[in-house]
Amino acid sequence: MKPIITLILFLFYFSSTCESSKCVKQTFTPESILTGITHTRFKRDTPKLEEIVCTNVTANLDLDIAYEVKPYRQELWIRDSSIPKIPANSSLSRFTHIQTLRIIGVGLEQIEPGAFDKLTQLKELNLNVNNLTKISKGVLNNLPTLDTLNLAVNQISEIEEGSFQGLDNLTTLNIYENKITSFGENAFSDLKSLDNLWISHNPLTEFAPSEFPNLKSIIAIKTELKTLDIDFTKSPLDHLKLTQGKLEKIDFAKFPSMTMLQLEKNLISSVKNWDKLDCRRVFLHHNKITSFDISENVVDLYLEFNQITKITNTFVGRNKKLKNLYLNGNKISEVTSDVLKGLVELQHLNLNNNEIAVLKKGTFVNTPILRKLDVAHNKIAAIEVDAFKGLINFEELDISDNDLVKLESPVLSELKKANVIVGNTDIEWQYVVTLVLNSDDLSLQLDQTFWNCESTEPGYVPKYITKHNVNNTMCSFKKKQ
Repeated sequence: MKPIITLILFLFYFSSTCESSKCVKQTFTPESILTGITHTRFKRDTPKLEEIVCTNVTANLDLDIAYEVKPYRQELWIRDSSIPKIPANSSLSRFTHIQTLRIIGVGLEQIEPGAFDKLTQLKELNLNVNNLTKISKGVLNNLPTLDTLNLAVNQISEIEEGSFQGLDNLTTLNIYENKITSFGENAFSDLKSLDNLWISHNPLTEFAPSEFPNLKSIIAIKTELKTLDIDFTKSPLDHLKLTQGKLEKIDFAKFPSMTMLQLEKNLISSVKNWDKLDCRRVFLHHNKITSFDISENVVDLYLEFNQITKITNTFVGRNKKLKNLYLNGNKISEVTSDVLKGLVELQHLNLNNNEIAVLKKGTFVNTPILRKLDVAHNKIAAIEVDAFKGLINFEELDISDNDLVKLESPVLSELKKANVIVGNTDIEWQYVVTLVLNSDDLSLQLDQTFWNCESTEPGYVPKYITKHNVNNTMCSFKKKQ
């Protein structure tokens, strides 16, 4: 009896380990979405979607499911399998009308030319998280309807010239996290419709000049690029993100009008043609920039943590569109009304952590709608009367961690209903009391480190000031109505 039981157990184990592929179909409709059955790939413009999910697929690619062409979108997803190679004549050829094919995390190393030739309706091909080392010519040549190609997280180090031939309608290419060091001069020459290029986390050292007649977005995080010697002026490029890399120089004359330019956390020290910069949002923080200028059409400019020593703003007789300027963490020692000339739309100015020693009379007369000013962590020892003159809609001033010893009430008289943060300073207490008594609707946030909130002249605090302690580190004072 015991040998029989052993044989049965062995046969059960053997059959389970040799289990054939398992495929499941599921249909999604707008009604199923409303009833709580969600699907991340469901398209709002698709009335119906059929998804086929296959697991335990082996090297022979034998998909154990009948396939029938449907008049609506069909997708095939192969996962939890081991497929080192896709041959030219596999069972994939039966799925002639699928629009999305995902073969993810199956250990794929090689694709033979012709493997996808029968998938004439394919719009999206996802082969990420595999072991592909190159894309050979002929593998993708017969996919005229392909719109999105995802090759992220592979081992690709080479893209042969002509690999993308025939992909006339490809708009998105993702080759994130591979081992590509360079692209051939004609690597993208066949991708005339390419809109979005994702090349982050590759050891790229060069990006050969190419023509991108339709390219709108490039995402290249953590590469080895030191220069970007490409003229994009003829392309509709709208968003370039080249961050956390080794970029050393940039020329704004080579860029078109854009919405967003992200070049932060590089090694940029050389910048040419600031006046040619035509971009709404510009991120250049955490670089080695020593000087800059404000071009006419920039709205948000982020230059914090560079090596800038002064504000440069060439005024050419026209007002500028700048609303937010971040210069914190630099070495600026002076800010004057002249350098702010023409910035009539400026609303937020951050000069935190610089070397400013004084705020002079009329400094902000050219920025009438400024709402927030941060000059904390500087060397300010004096703020002249009328320094904030003309700021009719001002909301918040931070002058913490400076060298102030006095702050007379006329200095802040222009800041109606503003919140003033005064922490870690040596301002004498009588100036604080006078400020509170003589500044209508002024709210002060005062760090308790350098004074005792209880040790005021008799009668002042109980009669005029409301005090709120927060963890014994902050006192907030506000004049009673």
